[in-house]
Amino acid sequence: MTADDQGHADCGSTPGPSLAGFADRRPSRLERRAFADLAFSARCTAADVLACCNRCWGRWVRERTMEHLSGLRYWDELDRGDFALLRSEIHPNRVLVAEIVAAIATGSENLDVIIWAFAAAKPLDDVLAILATLDVNARRLPRFSWLRRVTHGRRRSSET
Repeated sequence: MTADDQGHADCGSTPGPSLAGFADRRPSRLERRAFADLAFSARCTAADVLACCNRCWGRWVRERTMEHLSGLRYWDELDRGDFALLRSEIHPNRVLVAEIVAAIATGSENLDVIIWAFAAAKPLDDVLAILATLDVNARRLPRFSWLRRVTHGRRRSSET
């Protein structure tokens, strides 16, 4: 298991890639914010934000997703026509919605929520409907996709 798979406890233990050898594809506003936030994050190495682990990156994107769904901040990259979705009634069982949103906001994955719902005897059809409406898996983003490797100062032929 690599440091990238283990989570933020080992983020700084291995050197990550630097910006040298990459070309800029004009990062989006979300990516610029991530680059700034993760550079000063205690969870990942401050020396190299590109070394941030997948777990930390996923949590950071999840926080932005919840901002978007809550209507606190609009993110183009995360929009699926559902900005401020949580300000409307997405399901008649508001208590269940609140429980699921809280779990998702704190990093639970859909499977975690389903297991919790089963153990807590929650109505699984309702849980699945709420998870489908939130659709957090559709908002997973690769880390810094705007960077691409260049070889000896030139673009790879497959990228031109």
